Amino acid sequence: MEHIKNTSINNTTKLIGIKDLNIKIALVLVALQ
Repeated sequence: MEHIKNTSINNTTKLIGIKDLNIKIALVLVALQ
């Protein structure tokens, strides 16, 4: 059970990280225009 919880936390962290990266890329693209 603990393992499943830890895995879901890791996946959530990855998703947040990807979203954060996408926001940073979008900001850079807007800044370059």
